Amino acid sequence: SELSYITWTAVPSSQFPNGLDQVATAVIEEKTWVAITIHSGATSRLQASYASPNASYDGSEAITVYGEEARNENAFRNIIAPSVQGQIEAILQKFSVQLAVQQSTQTSNLTALLATSPQTIVTPVWYTLNNLKPFEEPVAAAVTLIGLIYQLILTFFVV
Repeated sequence: SELSYITWTAVPSSQFPNGLDQVATAVIEEKTWVAITIHSGATSRLQASYASPNASYDGSEAITVYGEEARNENAFRNIIAPSVQGQIEAILQKFSVQLAVQQSTQTSNLTALLATSPQTIVTPVWYTLNNLKPFEEPVAAAVTLIGLIYQLILTFFVV
């Protein structure tokens, strides 16, 4: 299954004293293929939106997934991104259901919450995929194609 290609390692935020910029740099410098960060204050923002419904609450501001497609576009598109998205979406979906059940029994203003900020119940936590270096296919495709043509021509002369 596609979910078995990636292994995960939890790394404490203390290894990145310069914050999210340092995490992004680690991905760009090929220290890891993907990094998932949970933003500080995400829990308190969610709890505040439960306590006082906020129409502008956006659960996708809680988590950022950093990746670099240009490192290897085929691996990123076919293995890494689908695997990461599949796993994180499954986890967040279960988490959302648990929070909805919890809020339905604990929140006295559930009707007001659903009227003002339904996304707080439906998708309380989500993620944003930040592709740090997208693959610019039109530029690279020509070079790759010409390189393959030259390689094909040279094989006839070598053999």
